[in-house]
Amino acid sequence: WRGNEVGGAYAEGGAEGKPGFSVHAVAGRSRSAGCGGGGTNRSRGTGRAPTLAAMSLAEEQVLVDSANLAIIFMGVGLLAGMLARRRPEMLPSTPVGRVSVSMFGRAELSIAVAMIFFLYLVVRHPDALRPLSNSLFLALGLSSYFISRNCDLLELFGLTECDWPKLGRQAGIAALAIIVITLGVHQGWLDWLTKLMDDKPDIQDKVKELQDIKDWGGRLSFMFTACVLAPVAEEMVFRGFLYPALKRFAHPWIAATVVAAMFAVIHLSLGALLPLFVLSLLLTLSYEWTGSLAVPVFVHAAFNLTNVILTLWGPHAP
Repeated sequence: WRGNEVGGAYAEGGAEGKPGFSVHAVAGRSRSAGCGGGGTNRSRGTGRAPTLAAMSLAEEQVLVDSANLAIIFMGVGLLAGMLARRRPEMLPSTPVGRVSVSMFGRAELSIAVAMIFFLYLVVRHPDALRPLSNSLFLALGLSSYFISRNCDLLELFGLTECDWPKLGRQAGIAALAIIVITLGVHQGWLDWLTKLMDDKPDIQDKVKELQDIKDWGGRLSFMFTACVLAPVAEEMVFRGFLYPALKRFAHPWIAATVVAAMFAVIHLSLGALLPLFVLSLLLTLSYEWTGSLAVPVFVHAAFNLTNVILTLWGPHAP
């Protein structure tokens, strides 16, 4: 669901190519050229996850370059963190934010860096690696790792000794603010892309898949995946593990930016790139604000539910 949850039309070209970024030239070519110049377009609306081979040259270029920048930014940030630790006076006297990093050491950092490089490879080779990047599998693997270390997952994710009424109010405020901001960013981003490419971006596969489901059983199953499984699994991976692992050895803003960039590019959608980046940053801020992973999970679920509703019954619903 994630590449499509900003609930609108996203760019899906039909040509695969190499760098040589020219949006106007590519926009036209992507609708007539075949994959790799072979002369046959990939069909749209098949319900399959998007791949780089099904994108325009412009989309491929931007996504790969964004992933490259995220990897470089992570390396520079971790190097700066290592140098800062040699001069304790450069470090803050008190921890920044409320997300604890006490259970994260060099072993967890190594795992996090390896996972980020794996996500980077998924962007570069989606056809081969996309099935292995399922967030639910990654979340189960990480949970097993921490359980094997005798770590309390509830404590790790800030779910112990919570003031649940206060947390509920914070989650409601965060959900309302984040949904409004992200949907606004999404609309502006799509308007800008439309003007830049002289064409309205196409509806993405997942949106069409949901629109094509006519029975309530299928819709409820889709909603359960989008609004329960996906938020829990993705927040455990990106906010619950990758963010604190990087935060322990780099500045929190560097960690949040790297996680947000990978969170955005892994969904392989130029139309969702900026909205998902902003969404990820705001979810990380909500985690730091409250210290509990329950809040970004709730906000994530509310955001997905909002977009399911807009897709099925919004002003542009079929």
